Parts: sequence; C-alpha cells; structure tokens
Amino acid sequence: MAKKNTKTLKFEALDKELQNLLYSRDNSNLISVLKEEKNPLHLEQLAQLDVKSCKNLGFPVLWSLYENDFIPFEENFLLEKLCDALFLMSKHKEIESFILKRPVIAEKLCTKLPFFLTDNFSTNTFLYDSLLILAEKGYFKDTQVLPNFLEILLSPLKTTTANSYCRFIEDFNPTTEELLPSQQTLFALLSSDKTSVINFVMKLIKQISDEKSFDFQSFADNFALCFATPKIAKSQLIGLNILEKHYKQQSPTHPDYLEQLAVLFTIPDVKLQEKVAALLTTYFNHEGLPEVIAPYRDYLKGKAQDLLATLSPSENSENSENSENSPTARAARTSQPQKTARTLTPVSCPPTPEKLLFLLGDCLRERTAATIDLFFEGLVQLQDQLPENFKEQLAPYIAQVNGMYYFNVQLAALQLLLAGWMEDRPLESPEDWTKMNTQVRRLNTEEEEPFKQACVLHNVWYLRDEIPYLLYKVRATLNKLKSGSKLPFLSTPTHAPFYMDAETLADRLFAYQTAGKEVDLDDLVVSCNRLLLSTITPEAQEKVRSFSGQYAPALGYFFGLSDVVTPTEEFLPLWTQITRLKHPNKVFTEFETTAAKDYLSAVKPFFPSYEIEGEFKQFFLEKVYVDDYYNYTLASPFDSSVFDRLPYNCYNAGAYDRWDTDTLRYVISLNPQYVDVLLGKYTPLYVGDSDAETQRNLREPLQLLLEYDLPVHHGGWIFVGMALLHDKKETRDLAAEYILRAISRDEDLSYLQHFIADILAQKLTPINRFVEFLDMPTRDPKIKAFQKAVVEAYLPLAEKQEKKPMNHKKLANWLIC
Repeated sequence: MAKKNTKTLKFEALDKELQNLLYSRDNSNLISVLKEEKNPLHLEQLAQLDVKSCKNLGFPVLWSLYENDFIPFEENFLLEKLCDALFLMSKHKEIESFILKRPVIAEKLCTKLPFFLTDNFSTNTFLYDSLLILAEKGYFKDTQVLPNFLEILLSPLKTTTANSYCRFIEDFNPTTEELLPSQQTLFALLSSDKTSVINFVMKLIKQISDEKSFDFQSFADNFALCFATPKIAKSQLIGLNILEKHYKQQSPTHPDYLEQLAVLFTIPDVKLQEKVAALLTTYFNHEGLPEVIAPYRDYLKGKAQDLLATLSPSENSENSENSENSPTARAARTSQPQKTARTLTPVSCPPTPEKLLFLLGDCLRERTAATIDLFFEGLVQLQDQLPENFKEQLAPYIAQVNGMYYFNVQLAALQLLLAGWMEDRPLESPEDWTKMNTQVRRLNTEEEEPFKQACVLHNVWYLRDEIPYLLYKVRATLNKLKSGSKLPFLSTPTHAPFYMDAETLADRLFAYQTAGKEVDLDDLVVSCNRLLLSTITPEAQEKVRSFSGQYAPALGYFFGLSDVVTPTEEFLPLWTQITRLKHPNKVFTEFETTAAKDYLSAVKPFFPSYEIEGEFKQFFLEKVYVDDYYNYTLASPFDSSVFDRLPYNCYNAGAYDRWDTDTLRYVISLNPQYVDVLLGKYTPLYVGDSDAETQRNLREPLQLLLEYDLPVHHGGWIFVGMALLHDKKETRDLAAEYILRAISRDEDLSYLQHFIADILAQKLTPINRFVEFLDMPTRDPKIKAFQKAVVEAYLPLAEKQEKKPMNHKKLANWLIC
C-alpha cells in the first residue's frame, strides 16, 4: 500500500515527463512503465503526491494508481472522480468496461455513493442512468448499495431528492431476496414526513409480505405510525390487506391495536374506512369497541357506517355518553366552531416616564397600534413630567432606530419622531422620488451628521408614500410637544388590539370643543374606524348631541342620533367611512353627486367582478386599485391617475398598497371593520398559484383575520375562497377555520358559495381541494348546510360544461351520501 509522506507535492510540481505519462490515458502502459522503475524520481514523486490536487486526471487513471499501490486511498476524492466518470459513461464505453472488471469499486466506493451524493451533489439523471446500467449487469449484487440507498431515505432530504432516490431504487427492480435484509429500514420509512416515500416503500413491503422471514409484528408497529398521515389512502389500504392476511392465519395478539386502527377513520376514503370497519368487527369485536369508535363516528362514510351500526350499544350508556365528551372525541371534532363574543382588553397610556421607556422598547419589538400609538399618546400626556435627563435616557433607543427603512414604517416613524424631538430636525423631503434619492445618495456617507440627514429625507418620503397617517401622527406629536398641548389624540386605542370605545371618543371630542381647538380630520376618521358600535351608550350619545363642530352631523349619524346622510366635500373621507361601517350592506345614493361617486365601497358595497376567459381558463379579478403592478396590465380598466386624486384617508376605498406583515398589522388597525378592499389587494391573479409570494399574500392576511377576529362582508370572500382552494394545505386550513368561524356567527356566505361553485365548475382548481373541506367530521347542521349549498350551486354550473371537471362524481355523489 502506498505510504503517505509528510512532504507533499502538488500535481503541477511533478516532473513534466510524469505529468505527460499520467495524461496519456493508456493505463496499461502507465502502470507497466511505473513498475519497471526506469525513473526512480517518478516513484519518489508519486509517493509524495497530494492526490486531491490531481483534479484533471480521470477516475480510471487514479484507480489504477491506487490498486497498484502508487497512491493512497482518498475516499471522498475518488468518489467525486467516480461521479465524474459516471456522468461520462454513456459516451465513453471504456469507462463502463473498466468499472465492470473491478467489483472492488462497488464495495469500496459505490456503497458510499448514496451518502456522498446526498451531501455533495444534486440529483442527476445521467448519473443514475449509469448506475442502472451497472445494476442491470449485476454489478451491485451482494453489496450494500441498495440497502444504503434505502437507508438514506431516512435522512432529512428535500422532497425532490427523496423522490429521485425512490425512482432510482424502483428502476433497480430489486428482488424479494434483495429487499428482505432491509425490511426494518422499509418499516422505519413508514413514519416518513414525505407521503411519496411512504407510498413507495409500501409497494416494496407488499412485495416481501408473503415471505416466511417477514417480521409481521415489527411491520404492524411501524404501520400504525402513518395512520394519521393524509393523502396515502391507497398505501394504507395495502397495509390493511397485509394485516388481514396475517390475521386470517393468526388472530391479533395485541387487542389494544384496535385503538390505533380506529384513527384511520379520520381518513376520508370510503374503501379504506370500509376495510378498517371490517377488520375491527371481525378481529377486534369485543367489549370496549363501541367506546373506541365513538369519537370517530362523525368521520364515517358509506358501508363503514353500516358495518359499525350493527355493534351492540354499550351496557353503560353513561360511559358511552362520556366517550362523546372525552378529550379524544373533542379532538376528533375539530370542525365544531364555538360562537364567542369578542373579549375587550383595556389598554392605557403609561402612567410614568419609566413605563414610557419600557413601552418604547415594546414598540421596537411589537410594532402594533396598541404600542406605537400609546407611545405617541404617552409622550404627549407625560411631557411635563419627564425628568431633565430623559433625552439622555433615550440615547440607546436612538441608536437602534437610526437608519433608512424600506420595509418597516413603524421604525421609520419612531426614527423621525426622535430626530424631530431630540435634534429638532425639520421633517421635510422632496415629493419626487428621484430628487429625494439624489439627495440621500449624496448624504449617505460614513459621517454621522450627513447620514442622519439622509435618514430623515428618506423616511419622510417613505412614510408619506406608504402610510401618510403615520407621518401625520409624528408631526402632530411634535407640534403638541412644542406647544405644550396635552389634548389627546382621538384615535389612540382604548382596547387591545386597536379598538376604541364610544364614550372615550366622546370625551376626547368634548375636550377639544371645551378648549376651542379644531379636530384633525385624519385623527377623527381613524378613531371612527376603530370605534366599536356595540360600545355606544345613551351617555355617549348625549355627549355627542352637544357637539357643534362641522363634524357634528356625521358623528350624530354614526352614534345613532340621526339617519340623515349630509356629506360635504371637506368631510367626504369621514362620511364615506362611517356610512359603510354603520350599514355595510346599504346603497348610499347621497354620494352619487359628490367626488366619492367612483370610490370603491362608497356608494355600493364592494363586490368586485371577475372574469374566467382564454384557452387556459385564466382568472381575472377586476382590480381598480393603487399601483396594482401584478394585474393591472392584463385585466383592469383602471386609469392609474385616479390614485393621485384618491384621498389616502378613504380607507374603505383601498387607497393603499400591499405591505409586509408587520406593516400590515398597523394598516389593518386604521380600518379593521371593513377590510374587503384591502383583501382584494392580496387576492392572486390565478386560482391555485403556488409561488412563494402568492402563498404569503394569502397566508399572512388570513392569519391576521383570525388573530384579530375581523369580519369580511362582501368582496373579501373572494380572497377567502381563493385561499380555501389554494394548493398549500396550510393556507386551506386557515381559510377553512375562518369560514367555520363565520358560519358559527350566521354570517351571509352566499357570495362565497357561488364563487367556490363557479371556480370548481370552470375547472380552475382540483375538486379534491374542496372535497377536503367536505370531508371534515361534523354534525353541525349549519356547516352541513353551507357545504350542501356550495355543491348544489356547483352542479348546474358543471352541467353546462361539455367536459365535466375531474372528480365531478365526488361532488355529485356527496349529496347522495
């Protein structure tokens, strides 16, 4: 064996004659010359050669040197060169011949390939094709190549890599004799998190299940680990057939296995449920079976219901009743939403400067309305209580917020507030982006002062462009601090996460009237948007009745003192907001003669139209929004110049764009009770789009709808419907949860029902995605009624199609079941 020398030579340092000899590709001649020892220098240099530096030598040369003891065995390097050779094998048959003549390569290198490929290579068809050629010629017989490829599937692989390995093993066409030694690996793979792997190994398990050496008990134990795995019903049925075959030969020796088998009832596959029911009634029909099945009765379909209906009822009816209320039963009926009233948690301004500093820390982390708005308010209310060194105490926070923000309006607002208050910087910036950017680039240096100027210039422009309300809030706070005014902001939340109660708003308005100060329209609009109508009391109404400002008629209408809508141009943003919040479903003809006649949701509720057209059945949502860059060129009649004339505080009209989640949290707080137009911003162009941006645009607003328990009234149901039919299960689950919550509140879902039916009938999404919603276990008649309404709306639409959608029968038969 070649010895490693402490002194190494790179390939480039070898004698030129030796280099040329190694490059010759004539391995026989190479080895012959070296063995003749005509040039001792060559042997001496080979003994010192750094093998890894021979990157330009082919595998046959390197292996020939190794097998003749001229170089040491460098496993990883030789594996890399072997892979290179396999890539080239289809074009160079001499490589195949070289490898086939040397079975030791299979034992020393090919058995390591599964692990090496996983760590160093992406899947490659050419490499696998070459391995298959070698396998077909029996090259890997009696080696660990196949077992190792199976074992590597236990590693946390990417799905595409795991699928490639499965196809490769399948193409190996392994015999039963080759698979039996790896049966424990196959059983362990039944707990894989990849359904494709489970489906693959179950076929191999079926192939060996009739053999005498088949470890049935180990299979049964591991098989139970995939009972709750969705989308593998065919594989689970194969496994049940294996169980049945062995139970016919020997009765089950583990009676408690019935509890594990019963979990399979949660899989909404009729044939699978029927097989489970047959196994339970045949081999586990003893005392306790009815109690085990009880939590799963809502899941049962077809013949499974009939088979289990013949079971004798429990002798102890109390036990049976308790089983329905057991934790298992409650967990099984996850689709039973509860009707809950919104719980209001009061929030208040910090009472001391110390608490104000803590709240500023919260602002940096949470960035919600209940933190940043309370901080603004607290600073105003505590301004005459702040210690002399308070600005010094703020120094660490200034260091955290100094910067130019592109994706976080809350931090931009805090940076501007602290810069304007502590450093008295004017908060000005050119409205034109090019001019602003030119100035920022000139000032953006490593010097502290120019950089601070650049931050202000950029962040002012950014806030004005993204959420003008926050820029107003920063400037208004600075004005109150400079003037010493402690008049409160009208819109500061009184209850988490961002709501207002009516009496507090009335008190704040009364304070302005008493002080003889004008109310700011921006602040008033947001305060009304956040106000919960359920908190309006007779006491609040009496306070509003005494108001005399220009806003008094609007507030009188909002608080229920009048039914008359008398909009003025100045207060259109207020009137268009409060009318839609007060009566979401009403048509307000009063706006038809005003500038708001074309604002979305001002005159009529927001019901966007959509089209399904073209050879590829593309879905087009009519979007008349701001800068709708991903759809307006295709299907929107919108003239973008309208955006310049749309007041940003007409929140119901969608005068804003899309944002990241943190910013969206704050945007929702400005208009939490009519989010339909906002949701239209996030509605994807294509049904079922699965790119990362589409998934995020569906998931993040849905999470906020659920977290904040926000209502959807009209066009927002298109967004929810798109999410319910999305290809990612996480998104579908969120949409289903939201729909169930709406059903429990008796909300009008007719628009959603029609939309889902239309999309399914037009074949824009697989029917199985909606079948998943139909298959949820429930006895709730409201949920059943919603499901039935969708199917009944779908069937006549589907009848109009020349070719019925795939899985049409599943919906048609659902009404019969």
